[in-house]
Amino acid sequence: LSNLLEFLLFYNNLMHHKFCVIDFKKVITGSFNWTVKASFNNENITVIEQKDQAEKYADEFIKLIKDLPRR
Repeated sequence: LSNLLEFLLFYNNLMHHKFCVIDFKKVITGSFNWTVKASFNNENITVIEQKDQAEKYADEFIKLIKDLPRR
């Protein structure tokens, strides 16, 4: 939780990438915006339950936040 709070407090821009890594074991990804309105749109979502893929997504997230300007 502290890493998430740091991310939200110290980075100026949010990413448009739409994926979530859960416990380095599962990935949720797709065009779904995770808003109430998205449930009425033609969106897609995929759940990947493979540790190696989850680790690759986590690595990508680390690369993405390294390039974000801090406040």
